[in-house]
Amino acid sequence: MYRVNLLLYTRGENGWKFQPVRKTPRGKFVWDRNDNGAYYLEWYEDGKRKRKPAGIRPAEVLEARRRKILELKGRGIELGRMVAPGASDEETPVALTQTIESYLNHLKINQKLNTYRRYRSVLANFRDYFSSKKYLNEIGRGDILEYRDFRATRVASPVTLNSEITMLRAFLYWCVEFKGLKENPAAKIKPRQVLQKSPEVFDDHEIAALLKQADDAERAVLLCLFFSGMREQEICHLAWEDVDLKKKLLRVSAKPDVGFTPKTWEEREIEMSDQLANTLKKLPRRSRWVFPTVTGKKHAHVYKIVERVAKHAKIAGAHPHKFRSTFLTRLLQSGCDIANVQALAGHKSIKTTQRYLGVSTQLRREAVNRLKLPEEMPAD
Repeated sequence: MYRVNLLLYTRGENGWKFQPVRKTPRGKFVWDRNDNGAYYLEWYEDGKRKRKPAGIRPAEVLEARRRKILELKGRGIELGRMVAPGASDEETPVALTQTIESYLNHLKINQKLNTYRRYRSVLANFRDYFSSKKYLNEIGRGDILEYRDFRATRVASPVTLNSEITMLRAFLYWCVEFKGLKENPAAKIKPRQVLQKSPEVFDDHEIAALLKQADDAERAVLLCLFFSGMREQEICHLAWEDVDLKKKLLRVSAKPDVGFTPKTWEEREIEMSDQLANTLKKLPRRSRWVFPTVTGKKHAHVYKIVERVAKHAKIAGAHPHKFRSTFLTRLLQSGCDIANVQALAGHKSIKTTQRYLGVSTQLRREAVNRLKLPEEMPAD
């Protein structure tokens, strides 16, 4: 058991002396320091008695005692000493750096590579900010709020900030469940308010301008983005075994050999339009990949292709996801059922698909035009 006593160093009739801090019958400390006194911690380490100033205010004294207990317990664990079950009601010390490494190893095995990399970056920032603390137990809700305010000055948007806090909260819940952390200090921290923006889409003029400036290979990539709504990495990992020209189907499938898994961990099929099928039929099959590099390898990104064509076409703000937004919005504008749009998009929640309903000015106009006044009531 790791016992840390509280002493009051005060002046009596015979001069300065240490005396134990009194407790009530219920075990609470009685804070009866006079103006000249101060509180000290007392503990035994390797058979020797040690004392250390703890402060003058009850809150800082209790915090100093708690941290000292955690430090002693942590040393005991590092040296291989066991703490007897029930010997102390203090929480188990959870080492900051080692626990982060353990969690990242867990993610590396159980999550996608991009997810692992994102958590690694977020937790590295968290560890660096709290580098003065050895244990997660030393970090409270107030510390997390201060950290959030600090990160707000470093990240590009509230969306990114909320994402970081969400990942941090997930890490701390894992510590509660598997590492003995008493409570999650980020549990009740609410996300920052975020202005919801409508997804960006291309208009007809922009689509025509992009296709006009693209060469044959670039045009095929742009048409696949426009007619399939596939995500950028899905386009990069599109292989010829995923293309069925007879049935006019594209398949988004996992490829463990190159570390690719669909975003929602679900494979799906996408029906091809006649124009897209004819475009793919004309492509040479010089690689496993439908859109390979000049050396036949898989593209790491296709945003560079979009960026290059957009620069020649003088179209600002062009990126692969904008094609996806355009695809989904136009399907909804054409009257396609939202459940089918959800399936084509690969959205896990229909709420995600509903975001694209708000973009459709045409659908909104048609909806309000359906409202009619009774014949006997004249319009204003």
